[in-house]
Amino acid sequence: MIKDVGDSWQSGKAKSITFIVTKDCQLACKYCYLVGKNDKERMSWDIAKAAVDYILDHEEDFREESVIWDFIGGEPFLEIDLIDRVC
Repeated sequence: MIKDVGDSWQSGKAKSITFIVTKDCQLACKYCYLVGKNDKERMSWDIAKAAVDYILDHEEDFREESVIWDFIGGEPFLEIDLIDRVC
């Protein structure tokens, strides 16, 4: 069941897990705050799997009401295959 995490997040009953999957971006926006945004650096599957394994091995640390998984970076959807594998 998918539940609205708004109340959990605002009350501090949620944890956030953030994956920076890439620094790459196909745009060149002048207002972008991300320095080095066209860096081709990307998270490998080995690093992502190690992070997921750590989270699963330490599941007692993630027993909050809600756990929010964020995928960020220059343009995270450039790494949609990695995001799909993690999910």
